Amino acid sequence: MAQYQLGTDTNAIALSVQPSTVGVANTRANFRITGQQVKVLAQSGPKAAGVLNNVQLGAASTLRGGQLVIVTIVVFGAVKKGDASSAATTTVVNYTLSGGQGGEFQFKCDEGDIFQPNPKTMVITKVVDLI
Repeated sequence: MAQYQLGTDTNAIALSVQPSTVGVANTRANFRITGQQVKVLAQSGPKAAGVLNNVQLGAASTLRGGQLVIVTIVVFGAVKKGDASSAATTTVVNYTLSGGQGGEFQFKCDEGDIFQPNPKTMVITKVVDLI
């Protein structure tokens, strides 16, 4: 699990997500804190290819102690059945958090973040502790 150092200020925290895939991607960024309801912070549009570009998540002071849960779903519907597994292995998601004490933090999805319920669908869930 990744961690991002927010700091103690009220500085604005921003997120960018850039999937690279031959499939069709959709991304949603959620915020959760123990004992509270999950809040959707951002979602890519139908033609955005899963991209979230410099989305303002909120002030560091309101996010501290929670988790950012970024879910990207990739569907390989137009990919031929035999090519779907190779399409999945070439899929990469790049993440950038900025605005916190940790400066700009760039990271990618890890193998443990990926769930593939069938050859045509991939779910990538990245969890980041906001400290």
